[in-house]
Amino acid sequence: MSVQQSNHRPTYQPGRPIPVPPDFPVQWPEPDLAHRMWTLDKMHFGLPLPPLAAEVWQQPISAAFNDVAARYELPIRLTFVHLNGYLYNNYQPV
Repeated sequence: MSVQQSNHRPTYQPGRPIPVPPDFPVQWPEPDLAHRMWTLDKMHFGLPLPPLAAEVWQQPISAAFNDVAARYELPIRLTFVHLNGYLYNNYQPV
């Protein structure tokens, strides 16, 4: 049995935004945020948060993470966004 190897590498299309369903409207606080990759951290924020709780969590966590990342010269920063009751996070290179 012989196995043929190919030097052909697959080509991939660039990523595209997922269309927003009509029954799940998204109002971005800033339009530029819509183009980032957001993740729902179900371990820490798996349930919906009221706006006050989201506001209380976002600033201290991102500030602490970003301060430590800057101190250790890590080229990454953390941002949160509260959308439709859920708190999403995004790690951006700097």
